[in-house]
Amino acid sequence: RDILFAQSGVIGGRTGFAPASLVGNPGIRPETLEELEFGTDAQFLGGRLALEATYFDRRITNQLLQPALAPSSGLGNLVINAGELATRGTELALDAIPIQTSRLTWTSRATWQQFTAEVRNLPGFVPPFNAPNSFGVNYGRNRITQGARATAIWGNVPVRLDAQGRVTEILPVGSYVTNPTAVSAARDTIIGDANPDFQMFFTNSVRYRAFQLGVLVDWRRGGDVANMTNNLWDEGNNSRDFDAPSPVPNLTLGQYRYQAWSAGRDVRLYVQDGSYVKVREVSLSADVPKSLYGRLGSRVSSMQLQLQARNPFMFSDYWGADPEVNNFGISNLNRFIDLAPYPPARQFFVSLNLGI
Repeated sequence: RDILFAQSGVIGGRTGFAPASLVGNPGIRPETLEELEFGTDAQFLGGRLALEATYFDRRITNQLLQPALAPSSGLGNLVINAGELATRGTELALDAIPIQTSRLTWTSRATWQQFTAEVRNLPGFVPPFNAPNSFGVNYGRNRITQGARATAIWGNVPVRLDAQGRVTEILPVGSYVTNPTAVSAARDTIIGDANPDFQMFFTNSVRYRAFQLGVLVDWRRGGDVANMTNNLWDEGNNSRDFDAPSPVPNLTLGQYRYQAWSAGRDVRLYVQDGSYVKVREVSLSADVPKSLYGRLGSRVSSMQLQLQARNPFMFSDYWGADPEVNNFGISNLNRFIDLAPYPPARQFFVSLNLGI
């Protein structure tokens, strides 16, 4: 392995160089992706009913990992090829035309998807480590650990220890507030999974003569979110349900949550279920009679007036503004952190479409 150099301070009026915190590795190789997929498509009733089913098993080997190094080395991490990420999933789709006449057509599509991603074959010289840019144990984080799901959320929970320092019991949520003497310490463990149990999409389109109505609905079941927005509002004593009753008579709900987290080192009250049902899009369009646009000339073959709404409705028990928002985008494992992001906007459009 080579030592990389990085720019350091100014020495004698000139830019200095010093060893970087990242260890070079001239033997690094590209990751390898292999995927095995099985699927079938079937049609019934003259094509008015269709079924699609897919199962896939994807494996990424020679992963590019950045395990942490011992602090005594004076270096932060290095890039190596190691381990395997195994992702398995199922996708189902059902298309149907329940009604089809000369005046009325109803087209419907429902899809279902589910997958799991597990870390495998991590060599013994690579100890478990936090994913890059991951939050700490007090907020929920990702860890790369042999045999665990890559989407698992790790964090502190209160435990009881025996005389030898071994964990004898993981205590219930809020144990420190209800019975502080029962808590011996806190341990970093899996407290949730950012990956949903499944996700479904429903698309329906109904056309009656010159009018067409379209609706897209998204249903996500499960998928935990580390709600640090809730944590910040509790800290300021101004969360919307701060004064609601809690399991402890002399504490409000906001005080109960925050004390369990700050003093009891229990992040589970802020790792919350992110299930939702969202109406993603509703559109209503009408074909304009040719008698109304014929004066525009022969080049205009059609005209359509459309009203459209995006993200008009959401139904969820999640505490925050939206369980789907996150602070790290879609390219990072830490896609479950809700830390005061700007929520998705509702959008409404009126458009006039011309066919030329």
